[in-house]
Amino acid sequence: MNHFRYFKLLSLWSIVALIYCLEFFIRVSPNTLQEHLHQDLAINYSQLGEISAFFYYSYALFQIPSGWLLNRFGINSLFSIFPLIFSISLYFFSYSSSLLSACTSRFFMGLGASITFTALLHMAHQWFDQKKFSKFVSAANLFGMIGALASSYPLEILLLNFSWQNITRTLSYLLITLTVIIFISLKLINPSNPRDFEEDIEIPEYFDKKLFVKLLFIAVAMASPIMILPEMWGSLFLEEIYNISDIFSGQIISLFFIGIICGNFLNIFFRKDLNPIKILKLTIILELISVTFFISGLNISLFLLAFFALLIGSCASSMLLTFTMVQELFPNKSFSLALFNIGVMLFPAFIQPLIGLAIDIGPLMGLPLASTLKMSMYLLPALLIPAYTVANSIVEKDN
Repeated sequence: MNHFRYFKLLSLWSIVALIYCLEFFIRVSPNTLQEHLHQDLAINYSQLGEISAFFYYSYALFQIPSGWLLNRFGINSLFSIFPLIFSISLYFFSYSSSLLSACTSRFFMGLGASITFTALLHMAHQWFDQKKFSKFVSAANLFGMIGALASSYPLEILLLNFSWQNITRTLSYLLITLTVIIFISLKLINPSNPRDFEEDIEIPEYFDKKLFVKLLFIAVAMASPIMILPEMWGSLFLEEIYNISDIFSGQIISLFFIGIICGNFLNIFFRKDLNPIKILKLTIILELISVTFFISGLNISLFLLAFFALLIGSCASSMLLTFTMVQELFPNKSFSLALFNIGVMLFPAFIQPLIGLAIDIGPLMGLPLASTLKMSMYLLPALLIPAYTVANSIVEKDN
């Protein structure tokens, strides 16, 4: 591949990654929009969890079909359709006036966003040197975390001056513009590759289900502090447990994503020659310690809260090593990565409404809201402890 063509393909990959960044911004924005959605839609916490979950339902369930469509029709003829679905759904979400309209819009947003991360992996696998695949996985996640970072403290600042409806509508216009750019670029560059159709989405004859489930459990356990705290309930938790303002909580939430960004740079530049299982074991221990202190409710300073948020994010970023291992160890990479991503994304789809329900029921049973939140967060160390045991068993038996 000549340098000019490589630059064009890399630029195209970057535009798709920018769309992923904006989609991630919208995906985790309910954490910051909680108060506004409560007031404008007249909903409780469990219903707020449902609004968040409806994105994940369609996002997760469409992973395998999206991978099959990419392999069957190629990136050129397919990709522009899905960001357009997302953009239109986002536009209608900005006009939501009820729980039903909000959930419906979020469902179609999840459908529209379902193909983007798969497309980024597909493009990296088809267009670039396979030795750099793990770097593209980390870079894709980096773009997503930049979007997540923008949805915390920066969004809190924007909401002081603009309504959430105007912000989401503006983003829908921007996404439509980027979609048009992608459509035109794909027609001009025509990045076809004979490897595009080398495999179908089907279960391979040999598929190590036991190892796959182990890696999936590790990925879910390591990602759960991010999915539960900064992506949904973190602001409410900080305001109730530590009595800090929404602006300060937004700043601490931002540090989770800054930590993930820092961890991604470590993954890209410094961890390529290290044993991935050893890295997972070390980061699981550090994440467990950090999460335990963060949710403890002890009288710790804002500085320590910020430090633990940063460390949790950095450790959680190592979860991406499980995607790299699936890509390297399993046949039929499109099927394996799609199935793996389904498993990871189904977790927040089911856990967010359950935590919201617990938050609603707790006060009805005489429990303070702070106590209900703290008890709900004990799920995080309860997942990380067995995750270390599972990672250790891979070293002994499967690695």
